[in-house]
Amino acid sequence: MAGTIRDIIQEKAALLQDVDVLGVAGAAKELVELSALLASINKEVTDRNFWYNQLCNEELKRTSVAAKAKIIAGASQEWRDWQEAIGYQKATLDMIRALKYFLRRAEDEIREVKY
Repeated sequence: MAGTIRDIIQEKAALLQDVDVLGVAGAAKELVELSALLASINKEVTDRNFWYNQLCNEELKRTSVAAKAKIIAGASQEWRDWQEAIGYQKATLDMIRALKYFLRRAEDEIREVKY
């Protein structure tokens, strides 16, 4: 499963489109993997935010106008990379929430069958 974060998230999203096929054990395994991936993505978001802020600081020093520096930095690759990482973070959180919901429903069904 090695690859870029984008590839991994696309792979997981495709896999989770039919979560019933995975079953409870497979869904639990994917939940653990996504939680670990989220930790990596959170670090990536932090790193990319740092580099964007560095660029903002450089532009502020260059232009001496905060609004202009922010506009210039907002049109940069650093900003785009940061926003991309935030998108990955949100997608991963959504998949984690969906898996948790699936596992809760499966647990409820098992409880109902017992009684």
